[in-house]
Amino acid sequence: MAPPPDQEHLDRIGVLYFVRPEDKLPLVPVDSPVLARLGLKPEGGEVVTAGEWVKARVAGNVSGKKYGEIGDHEVIKGKKTKYYD
Repeated sequence: MAPPPDQEHLDRIGVLYFVRPEDKLPLVPVDSPVLARLGLKPEGGEVVTAGEWVKARVAGNVSGKKYGEIGDHEVIKGKKTKYYD
C-alpha cells in the first residue's frame, strides 16, 4: 500500500507476523452481521480442528489434484476453500 502523500519521502519497514493455532483448537466461524447481511452465513456441520485443517490443506497441495484449478474445492468434512492459480 502506498503511503500518504506527506510521507512518500520516508523509508518504510514492513513487519510480517505468522501465527498458527494449536492443533486441537476448534475452528468455529464468528457470527458476523456483515456476512449475514450479504447472505454469506457460515455453513453448519462438523467442527474442524486447526490440526485437521492444516493436514488436509497440505495433503491437497502435495497430491497436486487441485493445483491449477480455480474455484471452490472441498478440503475436509464438507468445508470448502477457493484455490487460485
